[in-house]
Amino acid sequence: MRREILSVLSTRLLLGLMALPARADQRSQAVPGALNYVEGQASIGAELLSPKSVGSATLQPSQVLTTTADGKAEILLTPGAFFAAGR
Repeated sequence: MRREILSVLSTRLLLGLMALPARADQRSQAVPGALNYVEGQASIGAELLSPKSVGSATLQPSQVLTTTADGKAEILLTPGAFFAAGR
């Protein structure tokens, strides 16, 4: 009886762990124009960027990305290709 319970529990645990990678693929995909990296002072239009802006700020058509002398930023162009400003 005890062996059967352990077998059922271990099978459920194994199946649960196997499902984890499938759930991770459901996260939101990065889109072209998304802010990938920022350091120092950078802004999109009047919006000041910070490290917390990475992944949430997006450069739209006709918007301007500005960096200061100590600022650096990267914008996603296509998956695996980035535009780096201020380097």
